[in-house]
Amino acid sequence: RPEATCLIFADGLSPFDSGRFGVTAEYLNQCEELEIKVAQGAKPGEGGQLPGVKVTDLIARLRHSTKGVTLISPPPHHDIYSIEDLAQLIYDLKQINPRCKVTVKLVAASGVGTIAAGVAKAEADVILISDTGIIGNETPSITVGLRGLSYVEIEVTGPNRDLHSGLYGGAVANPINILCEMIAKMKDDKQHITIPGFYDDVVVVSEADRAAMAKTPFDLDAYKSHLDIEDVMGEEGYSTIERTGIRPTLDVNGIWGGYTGEGAKTVLPSKAYAKISMRLVPNQSSDKITKIFTEYFNSIAPKGVKVKVTPHHGGEPVLTPTDSIPFKAAAAAMKDTFGKEPIPTRGGGSIPIVALFEKELETKTVLMGFGLDSDAIHSPNEHYGVFNYFRGIETIPRFFHHFAEMNK
Repeated sequence: RPEATCLIFADGLSPFDSGRFGVTAEYLNQCEELEIKVAQGAKPGEGGQLPGVKVTDLIARLRHSTKGVTLISPPPHHDIYSIEDLAQLIYDLKQINPRCKVTVKLVAASGVGTIAAGVAKAEADVILISDTGIIGNETPSITVGLRGLSYVEIEVTGPNRDLHSGLYGGAVANPINILCEMIAKMKDDKQHITIPGFYDDVVVVSEADRAAMAKTPFDLDAYKSHLDIEDVMGEEGYSTIERTGIRPTLDVNGIWGGYTGEGAKTVLPSKAYAKISMRLVPNQSSDKITKIFTEYFNSIAPKGVKVKVTPHHGGEPVLTPTDSIPFKAAAAAMKDTFGKEPIPTRGGGSIPIVALFEKELETKTVLMGFGLDSDAIHSPNEHYGVFNYFRGIETIPRFFHHFAEMNK
């Protein structure tokens, strides 16, 4: 069989980069590895460019050019206008050189599904996503699980307009008060979610697996100090690592209504709003959770208000078996560069496209990222370490090597 075809996605900072330039059949036939980079921004018919600063002696000799002179790829053969073009290009490359390891890298904030469809037509072997992290620079890890997501927006409406709180307060339902009361009913005093049927499909993690998770390096005091909190809070009976990895959650992501400007304005608001996300674990369905959330939220609303629940987006949870070839290849690659075996971990976040890839492409996913908790993701001053950037450059090619070898 041909060597591995791998689809790579990196969120934000890519693990490595390469120039895009036209090549000959003779050149392709001698390649051991070839990367197709698909990026946003190029205009149809322009082709790609390799800046002169990247044109080394070797590249210049192979291209029959001069070191330091910008190379331009002719558009007829290397611009990709459709998923069929991408699939055809991969097919052609494999026909010319069946031993070559072909990868496709998408550098874009959108359009992932379109590119994935093209690679699927070329029968991709595995999907590698680098939108995850590691425990620490001295403690490599590979994410083997992601939680799913159900995300909704709530609108609670009371009177048909904002009212004077002195004239109507205490006589008319206040949507903000009602919304807060309804949200409070979603959990009990043990932080257990009270929506009927919410836990019905949750896979119970074995005691052996929980014991293995407990061995993951974790300093609770450092965790609290880093967040400047006195104590943690969550579902009773579970550790912090378990609460963020193997248990479903419900959190309010935003809440607003009434007068929020400077100074005072004593209104009884007409409307109140909230955004709520629920992180899901294996076997839970985002559609089902959204449905039972909507039914329950409407059932606890008092007659003095009307409730509207608008689903925004959802995604399914996913697990990567640690006995699979993709995981073993990733573990071997990390051992090569970090010098120690990586620890399998479950991530608390969600990447909805992963479950879709596995369903539609029937291809397993490897979640091998290099970020740290200290990167301040989704916060001011979000950043990425130089060490991690270069360690990704070193590690991912090793994954290609091990994956291809293990599939021989």
